[in-house]
This record gives sequence, C-alpha cells and structure tokens, in this order.
Amino acid sequence: MANKVSCASRISAGLSVRNMTQADLCRKTGIPKSAMSQYVNGGLVPRQDRTFLIAAALDVNEAWLMGFDVPMERSEAKQALLKYIDSLSDDQASFCLRVLKAALEEKK
Repeated sequence: MANKVSCASRISAGLSVRNMTQADLCRKTGIPKSAMSQYVNGGLVPRQDRTFLIAAALDVNEAWLMGFDVPMERSEAKQALLKYIDSLSDDQASFCLRVLKAALEEKK
C-alpha cells in the first residue's frame, strides 16, 4: 500500500495554493487557532467534521486533504452544490436534507 501524505502537509499546501493564512482558515471554519496550529504542525489530525470544514474553506477534495492520491480540486457538481447550500435559508436547507436522505434511501 502506498504511503499517504500527511493531513498537515495537505493543509499547508492548501493554504499556500489558496494564498491563505492559518488565521484566515480559522475565521472561515470557526476552528480555534490552537487546534488549527496542531493540525498544521501534525500534532493532531482533524476529526471528520473538522476535515470537512477545512476542505470546504480551502475548496479542496476531502480525500485529498486526508492524504489520499486523488485530485486536489473538488468535483464541479460538488462545488456547485456547495455554492447553493451556502445561500439556503434554514428552512430550505432542512427541506433539501430531507429530499437528499429520501433519495439515498431509495438507492439502497
């Protein structure tokens, strides 16, 4: 099995590519500076929920951020979906969530 790149390396690379600082990333994600510093320095690996927040803020693929050998960029469909999600009201988001859950249940 090929070695994965560390999440810390990928966060640093994402920051560089997006021309962002750790402080910028903390503001966009709501993650405390102390935790972000641990993630960037490799002292801690972010939990799944924080991995998602970081990937969304950096606009990178979550699997890439976790160190897997996949393209850095998100798929176009996911990018478009995330842009729509950000503009939804709470009621609209709840409705969409119910529809998505129902669609996934039908798929099973």
